[in-house]
Amino acid sequence: ITLSEDTIQDVVQAADLLLLTDLKSLCCQFLENCITAENCIGIRVFSLHYCLHHVYHVATEYLQTHFRDVANTEEFLEQPPDRLCELLSMEKLNVGNEKHVLEAVVRWIAHDTEARR
Repeated sequence: ITLSEDTIQDVVQAADLLLLTDLKSLCCQFLENCITAENCIGIRVFSLHYCLHHVYHVATEYLQTHFRDVANTEEFLEQPPDRLCELLSMEKLNVGNEKHVLEAVVRWIAHDTEARR
């Protein structure tokens, strides 16, 4: 089977439905190698939904380590308020300076001012 970023979610869903544990493990390895600032939040949410615990852990560590990069992505700006609060309250969030968190929140609010008043 050939995995790609375009098909990985469908393959995980099928592997989960059909209880194909080896394929699901292969998908986990693929996902872990695909994590970037642009997709780590989405991979984290997806992996939680499908009980991909190690992928969730790797995506969470990436997010914590590269928060400043993640905070500059479209994916970050599209997060609902409850998830934003969850992300910002992570104990091991590597921000260097709290002003970066404030700047990220200001960007998040400015991204959809009408809905986020």
